[in-house]
Amino acid sequence: IKHNIISDTQNITVRTVVDAYECHHSTGGTFEDRPYWIEVVNGDIDIYGVNESYWIENLSNGNYKVWVKVCVPENSNISFIIERDGTNHPNPNDVFEFFDDFETWEGWTQYKNGVVSQTTEYKKNGNYALKKDINTDSNGGGYKEINETLGRDIIIECWDYRPNYAGETYDRVGVIDNSGNGYGLMHSCKYNYIGVDKRTNYNANYWRSALSHNKETWYFMQFIIRDDGTLISNLCDENLNLLGSQSHSDSSYNEFTRVYVFGGHDYVIDDL
Repeated sequence: IKHNIISDTQNITVRTVVDAYECHHSTGGTFEDRPYWIEVVNGDIDIYGVNESYWIENLSNGNYKVWVKVCVPENSNISFIIERDGTNHPNPNDVFEFFDDFETWEGWTQYKNGVVSQTTEYKKNGNYALKKDINTDSNGGGYKEINETLGRDIIIECWDYRPNYAGETYDRVGVIDNSGNGYGLMHSCKYNYIGVDKRTNYNANYWRSALSHNKETWYFMQFIIRDDGTLISNLCDENLNLLGSQSHSDSSYNEFTRVYVFGGHDYVIDDL
């Protein structure tokens, strides 16, 4: 639920069924470092238990999202009760099908001659991020196993930062199967495009449209794969204002086992 200010104890009413709900906290401080007790209720009845799995995302300027994974009936009047709790720490791996904030570097496979590595040079949150460096598409990059097979109706999100145009200028993040077939979001600060990236045996094809934006700025990337074949790339500024979007329809691939970071260099990804 966007733009709701919450205190340490307050009910948040949710009316939309998705995998992870969000609300905003803007009281400042180090909210994401505090443990919380979270209960999900339907009216006055606790039907979803307490100490739900959650993760707190630090946006900017003291703004946060609280993500909670719940499964609720459609059109239910669901509320979150959020209170301070010294024992229930956030765990994003219990909330999302895939999560990597790169604070621990593990599981990434270099593809061809590209290089993905842990960096402290630029980061959106925490102490580390992923840097895509050396060689351009389709000569390199990296991928990481999801550890399960995902279908459609998924959303891939991350923060992206392009410090320079040393190599090919498209930043490309998405999902593929073990043969390199899949989809993702691509955008270029230099040439001002946003697009849908299609991978066939790791090779790229794309559909793009004009979008004016600059390097040396953090952007929020969101890529949606819908069950009806629709693919949507959204690019937002640091305050989550939508800057541009590109959609396309393609039903060639329906199963995904890896997250990829391909494209040009240098650029940085965080909170994927």
